[in-house]
This record gives sequence, C-alpha cells and structure tokens, in this order.
Amino acid sequence: MTEEEIELSNIARNGTDAKFSRRAQVILASNIRTPVKQIAKVIGYSNLQVRRTLHSFNSEGIDGIRPNYQGGRPPTFDEKQRRAVVELAESHPKDLGYPLSQWSLSQIQLVLIKEGKISY
Repeated sequence: MTEEEIELSNIARNGTDAKFSRRAQVILASNIRTPVKQIAKVIGYSNLQVRRTLHSFNSEGIDGIRPNYQGGRPPTFDEKQRRAVVELAESHPKDLGYPLSQWSLSQIQLVLIKEGKISY
C-alpha cells in the first residue's frame, strides 16, 4: 500500500468526521475497481456524488475530499442582545409588571422589541 492509501485507510477507519471517512471509503473502494453504482449503494451516496468525490480526489488529492465547512448562517443577535433575551427569559413576568404567570417566546419577543433591545 502507498502512503496515500494508508492515510485514506486510517481516515476511513478512525476519522472523527463522518463525511471525510465516507469520502475516503469511496476512494479506497474505487482503488480496488469497485463499480461506481456499487460504491454508491454501499456508502449511501448517489452515483453523481461518488463521481464528484473521485474527481475531487483525482484533481486535488486528499485535500480534495476534505470537507470544507463554511460556518453556516451568521448569528441573528449579537452578544448583548443574547444576554438581554436570556435575562428576560430567566426573570418572572410579574416582577417586571406584566400580568403573566410565565413567558412565551412571542411575549419575550414583544417585550424586547418594545424596550428597543432587538428589532424585528
């Protein structure tokens, strides 16, 4: 086995990232001439996903199959706003002059908007 195959094998068996492990399994299966259709069925990918994984590996090596997480949607509230939400949620409505026995999400939202702590 080549160094690359050993690294792929380690990623496939011991990897902490499931997506990276599956992609390594695709490459290893392809190396032993397993048909794309069979790889897709065993791994749980579509034929297109298998082909894209193989293409990425062929053009960029192991870095080509490494997941590239983008970080997702930016936070809706900044830290100050989050603290205001938590502070209000942890308080009792009657202590603040509201005739409620407990907060609902919509009531928290209305109070925070009214107080100018968040905008909608």
